[in-house]
Amino acid sequence: MTNPYGRETKIPAVHSGRGLRFLWSALELISVMPLILLRVYVPLSMGYTVIAERYVPDTIVGIAYYTNDSKFLTSHAAKFLLHFIPKQTVFIHLDSSYSAILKRRGRHVDSYQYLEFQRKGYKTLGEIVGATLIDTSDMSVGDTSKRIMTHLLESQTLPKQE
Repeated sequence: MTNPYGRETKIPAVHSGRGLRFLWSALELISVMPLILLRVYVPLSMGYTVIAERYVPDTIVGIAYYTNDSKFLTSHAAKFLLHFIPKQTVFIHLDSSYSAILKRRGRHVDSYQYLEFQRKGYKTLGEIVGATLIDTSDMSVGDTSKRIMTHLLESQTLPKQE
């Protein structure tokens, strides 16, 4: 298996058998539950707005990648985990081409294989949760920020600024 940095890595038994894939996936799902409760639901219950980057979707895509099972993205386990996302969540999927990522990050970029798996995985999950897709390949940070704010205002997530 190639890790996100492009190096060959052996992850013992993660994707060598169906039972082991299930066990590893289950452990990952269980381990993320306390984080969701503490970092999302507790602040929400205190009246805070929570902005989370990739959080649950990243867990799902990571499990799919490391178990070498893209079907996990649409599995019952993935859908179960998606139920822990608060109901009023607004999903914005920021995407970019690999060449744009290379220009931005230089040599500190994940492997092509890993990033393409992530891009496809996030797109699949984005379709499931109704995410708004914004391709930032040819956009500046400022333009991207404006697009996000416009979307949040149009979706009535943020109050109108006067």
